Parts: sequence; C-alpha cells; structure tokens
Amino acid sequence: MFFRKMLATVMTAGLMLSFVPSTALAATTGWQGDSASGWRYYTSESEYIKNDWKSVGGKWYYFDASGYMVTGWVKVGSQWYYMDKNGAMKTGWLKDGNAWYYLKSNGAALQNAWEFIGGKLYHFNSSGAMETNKWIDCGESRWSTDAKNYTAKDGGSKSYNETVAKILSEYKDSRNWRYVGADGAAYTGWKKVGGQWYYFRRDNDGTSLNAETPADYFGVMCYGWLYEDFDPDKYYSMSAYNFDANGKYRTNCWYQGTLFGMPRWYYFGSDGKAYMGWKKINNKWYYFSEMDKYMWTGLITFSKGEKDKDGYQDYDAYYFKESGEMATSGWVGGDALSGYNTWYYARSDGRLYANEWFRAGGVWYFAGGENGILMNVTDYLIGNRFYDFDENGACLNPYDGKTVTGWYKDAYHKSGRYDEKGGNWYYFDADGNKICDVSDYIIDGKGYDFDTHGICKNYRKPYIHDNELDIDN
Repeated sequence: MFFRKMLATVMTAGLMLSFVPSTALAATTGWQGDSASGWRYYTSESEYIKNDWKSVGGKWYYFDASGYMVTGWVKVGSQWYYMDKNGAMKTGWLKDGNAWYYLKSNGAALQNAWEFIGGKLYHFNSSGAMETNKWIDCGESRWSTDAKNYTAKDGGSKSYNETVAKILSEYKDSRNWRYVGADGAAYTGWKKVGGQWYYFRRDNDGTSLNAETPADYFGVMCYGWLYEDFDPDKYYSMSAYNFDANGKYRTNCWYQGTLFGMPRWYYFGSDGKAYMGWKKINNKWYYFSEMDKYMWTGLITFSKGEKDKDGYQDYDAYYFKESGEMATSGWVGGDALSGYNTWYYARSDGRLYANEWFRAGGVWYFAGGENGILMNVTDYLIGNRFYDFDENGACLNPYDGKTVTGWYKDAYHKSGRYDEKGGNWYYFDADGNKICDVSDYIIDGKGYDFDTHGICKNYRKPYIHDNELDIDN
C-alpha cells in the first residue's frame, strides 16, 4: 500500500513538473512557483525579478510588482503588451475577442497609428484595436494649407491668379481622408463607399499630391487631378479625372483650371473622364487637347503629312473662338488669339481656307497658310504669276497677275511674311512653267537640280562639265 501511495505521489509531482519551465527545477535560481500561486524568476536564493522584463530561453517574460509572471494584457510605461498563457510576449497579429491587434517586433501594441503590414496600410485606434469599415480623418490636406497660404504669383496675369485662388478656395476646408474596409486595409484605387465612387491614391498613379511623402498620401482620398494608370509614355491616351472637395469626380460639367501659367477650361463627360479630341456639346463643336485635355482656342491645324505641287503643306485648319466654339461660315480672327491683324475665312463645316484662293463679297483673297490671308503684299508669287494685295487682303490683280519667267526667290516663305535672307530659288521657263523634278537642267551653260516642288538644290554650286563651281550671289 505504501509503495502504491509513493508511486502515485511521484507520478503526480512529475506530471506537475512537466508544465513548469525547465529552469524551475533549479534549487535556488530560475523559475519557482506553481500554476495556482503563480511563477517567479529568481536571480539568487532570495531575490527575484519584479516590475521588469526577463529573457528566458529566447522568449521575453514580464513580472509584476509582486514578482509574478504576467499573462494577458499588461501596460508597461505607456505601452501595452500581450503575454500568452505561458507568459511569453507575443508579436505580430493577435486576435482578442472580436478585435485584431498588431504587436511590433518589440511586443508593443500599435495605438493611434497607421502601419504598413504585408504591403497594406492599417489603422489602430487608441486601444490598439484595428479599425474597419469607416472613414478616418488624417489631418488637414495640402490643398487646404495652400489655400490658406496662397499669395498671387509674381508675374502671373490677373486672370491666372484669380483662377488659382478660386480653385484653392474650393478646398480650403478639405481634410485628408482614408477609408478602411472590412479587412482593415486602407482602400486604394477606385472604390465605392455608400453608393459613391472615390479614388484612393496608390504609388505613382499621377494624382496631384495632398502631402509631401508617399507614406503620407498612400490611400488618401483624391482631390484635384488624376491621370489614371499614369504613364508618361502614354500621356496622349490616358484618362483624366478631377475630384471636388468632397472627393466626388466631376461629371457633365465645365471646369476651369490652370496650365502653363494660363487659365484653361475642361469638360468632363458622364463617365467623369475629361474630354479630349473633337467633342460636340449643346450642338457646338469644340476641340480638347489630347495630351493636356484643355479646351482649345485660336488656330489649330491637322497636317495630312504631304505637300502639294507648289510646296504648300497639305492640312486642315480650324479656328476656335474665345468661348471654345468652332468658327464656321465667314471671317474669323482679328483678335488676341490670332494676333489682332491676322484673318481667316471659315467654310460652313469649320475648315479654313488655307493655301488657296477664295472669294467673299465679290472680292478675291488668298489664304496664305497659318498666318492668315495675304495682306499688304506686292509681287507675291502664286503658281507662276505675281499678285498684289491691299491692306485688307483684297487681291488687286486677280485676273492679270504677271507671269513669272527666269529665276525667282520666294523670300515670302509661302506665308506672306517677307524674309530677305531666307527663301528658296526656283526657275520658270519662257512659258512660265516651273521646272520641277529634274537633274542637271541646263541654264546658261550650267546644270541645276530641282526637287519635286521646284526648289533648286544647287543654286550656288551648278554643274559645269561635271565639275562644281562656287559662285556668289
């Protein structure tokens, strides 16, 4: 009987010891205690750790004022830590009840903080619990700061400074907002919250900044411009959006912004994208820059990549009024957009006459390209005849222009602007035919080369018996 009691006692003791840290078997130092009363760690026969940390076997433990090992939550200084059921300090993610916490590598719980974990951004409140499904105010936005500190730009026009001030005033009370989803991660990219679409910024997404560093603006609700999937090499095809002070992207509306020190107008469609290229709004045609998306005003040309037989560039030209509306059927220009004294004439479809004759009010004019109609010019070569134009552009000799023969230098550059030092040389035969597309054409015993447009390629170095001779002119 005694043997059986002794055996039971020994087995029970062994079972209890199996749950005790191995160092507790030491007689005077290390772990001492039991699960009922608690565990202490002795550094000598009579001294044990109190109100302090101790690393044992590669794990950290904390001991309270009575020297007992702590389990569960413990506050040390201003930081909270979590010790597991065996007293070891936890790190990383921890779920306690219905809440998630994150304990840094030193064991301290994140509180009132944003933290990138596994490539995602999370927020932990004052108790350390991860927040979910809510908007979080991240402080005053850069837009708001700029609005409050804005002063007119030196050298900037009055209209530019007024436009900038107007833009900033919209955002003067704006805040940096993030939204965290059900998994606690801050939203990025396009997300729908409460039935409304928002854009939350990512790295290198082309949004205008609200803060100074990527860590500060990652996940922040977008204000201002967004070039979606920003890629400088694809600037012409990128979609552009603009967000108001509530984070809502603009739709079906005009918006005035600035670009290159000038006020600019933009239009956003029903999908929120800034218009680019040709667009019809309220039965009026407009053109928006494909690169920068702003409404075009003044002259614009679309080259067809070829030149006609007389060397004129073949293109379609249009003129857009200050309102942005495409001009049609009649005279346009004569304003600040065209340089005041430059005039064009538009067809009913908006195409301007360019490098061609046209008649208006019984008077003949010649549209001389991007510089408008020819005005106040004499002996201007068109085809193989010279023509004169008065100060209003009316041709004075439309039916009896003088036929050109011999050498001719086009110092007018086909633009109506005389340049004595510039221009090309041409040659017209006795019948007024321009010599084109021929090599070694003999003139006064010298050989000359002419391209398809009649430009002489070796006027100063003609061929003489297959040798080149320099001559001065």
